[in-house]
Amino acid sequence: MIIYLIEIAAFHFVFLLLYDFFLAKDTFHQWKRIYLLGAFTLSLILPWVSLDFFQLKVLEKLPIQDFSPFFLENITVFAYAQERGFSTLLIWKYIILLVGSSITAIFFAFKWISLYKLKGNAISTKREGYTEFIISDSRIAFSFLKMIFLGDKIKGQQKENIVRHELVHIKHRHSIDLLFFEIMRIPFWFNPMVYVYQRRMSELHEFIADEEVLKNTKRDQYQHLLDEVFQTQNISFINQFFKKSLIKKRIVMLQRKKTKPILKSKYLMVLPMVAVMLFYVSCKESSDNSELTESSLTAIEKEKKEVPFMVVDEVPVFPGCQDVQDKRECFMKGMQAHVEKYFKYPKEAQEQKIEGRVNVLFFITENGDVAGVRTRGPHPLLEDEVKRIIAQLPQMKAGTHKGNPTSVPFSMPITFELD
Repeated sequence: MIIYLIEIAAFHFVFLLLYDFFLAKDTFHQWKRIYLLGAFTLSLILPWVSLDFFQLKVLEKLPIQDFSPFFLENITVFAYAQERGFSTLLIWKYIILLVGSSITAIFFAFKWISLYKLKGNAISTKREGYTEFIISDSRIAFSFLKMIFLGDKIKGQQKENIVRHELVHIKHRHSIDLLFFEIMRIPFWFNPMVYVYQRRMSELHEFIADEEVLKNTKRDQYQHLLDEVFQTQNISFINQFFKKSLIKKRIVMLQRKKTKPILKSKYLMVLPMVAVMLFYVSCKESSDNSELTESSLTAIEKEKKEVPFMVVDEVPVFPGCQDVQDKRECFMKGMQAHVEKYFKYPKEAQEQKIEGRVNVLFFITENGDVAGVRTRGPHPLLEDEVKRIIAQLPQMKAGTHKGNPTSVPFSMPITFELD
């Protein structure tokens, strides 16, 4: 989980760099909106993606083309873990994450309460497509969902321009974008990129609305309106017309010439970046496992009876999986539970601060026994511990292929990690 969160933050950062350096000054505001939402969402998904195409590129040079051992999801064990490999420090990490999310959720609730208190104290009027709320003795101007909040000191042409501006936010559902990032701040409160993306999106909403209003308003008149100082409401998921930190940027954007349509091709830069990220997440496991596979395949070549785990008609049956329909999945879960139950981080390895990944390959024979255990790792101490764990595996029912019992190879990585 911790690695996943780090990868998300890294992907968010890379996408944001591309935006700030190559796209932010363009006038393709709707394209930029799609980019920010897509980049943020894609960064949440990419760490879970693993494409076989990239993995096959890593394995295609191996000596036996039809050998496809099934790799379990990486099992990570910790130095201070007890019986099931769960460390006290790891527990505290999750507690901190939960506490931070809870506090952020409370702040979110307070913002809602603040908004609805403001709504309750205002004079409301139903208009076509929205509800207007007038705040007494105020120069507030902002919108949220289908509501527009205005101070009673804003009148005449100013009010008309502001309402037209806020109606653009309502038309394009800009509040949904900001609410999305606000909700994302709850689980990812520690990730500064979430806050940066929300600010970038808020800026972009104002550029979009300004652009729409200028189609029917004189530029000088509208710019003068932006130059004036008004009150603001400190709620991060509303669209504020007069947000002091944004006024200068909006004036600069109003004066900028339209970006040439041909420059939309810059957005294609996203494609190679996504390809690199996919390659990384797909091959980070395969690259570590390839050495073991290559060293083991030569020995397997001499044996003609082995059938790979993902090819065999009936996989070996792990104890307790006899009546389960999906025996492959049950086998995997049984293996993971076995490792978690029997591992013990070697004391000497802890003292020497030895950690890393051990790849192990073994066979479930025609009799259901475990044999031919091979390991490759950073140190013999860790390799010996993995061999001890595998030696504790129970007797299984042998796998069958084309109606005959067969020996089935199985491979998985086990990571020893010191907290």
